[in-house]
Amino acid sequence: MGEFSGWLNGQVRYYPETGEHVDEQTYPSAAFQLNYSQDLSDNDQLIVGLFGRGDSVDDERNYLDAREFLWLHYGEGY
Repeated sequence: MGEFSGWLNGQVRYYPETGEHVDEQTYPSAAFQLNYSQDLSDNDQLIVGLFGRGDSVDDERNYLDAREFLWLHYGEGY
């Protein structure tokens, strides 16, 4: 059975005055990271790390990213 780990983060940015071109004062967002590790055999291991962020105002901060995707194979010659 594999092992999961990760975190979840909420953030709110607040500006007391609106900007010249933007009427928003509050900018909430949420982010997460999910990690998974699985031993496939005695010599093989799979590691996956995903990251995502969602922002209610700034579309450029909305994304999902595979930060790590690794298959490790341990040979007998080392």
